[in-house]
Amino acid sequence: MKSRFDTLYSNSLHGIFVAELGIIVGWIQISVIESLENELFAEIRGLVVSEPYRGMGIGTQLAVTAEAWAIKKGCGRVRVRTNKVRVETLAFYKKRGYVWKKTQEVFDK
Repeated sequence: MKSRFDTLYSNSLHGIFVAELGIIVGWIQISVIESLENELFAEIRGLVVSEPYRGMGIGTQLAVTAEAWAIKKGCGRVRVRTNKVRVETLAFYKKRGYVWKKTQEVFDK
């Protein structure tokens, strides 16, 4: 993970932010996405808050920070993907104003 962190942290198209309360209790990664089919946008790639610290507004603060970063990068929207079985995660993003866009299948090779 350290080498991935170092690579992403040094790249201006990726933002990594942490929440600290004496120790790291959460983090968020957001990336600028450039493609031929879409205008520039940002995507939250990961948001984690340690279980004992959930419900304290830490995730919201991290999301606000990431969204502000995206605006500074010229992104007109922020996307997030989450597994539909993660009910609490879905509720978190809906509460923050995110709306369901589509359902898709994901393939790896």
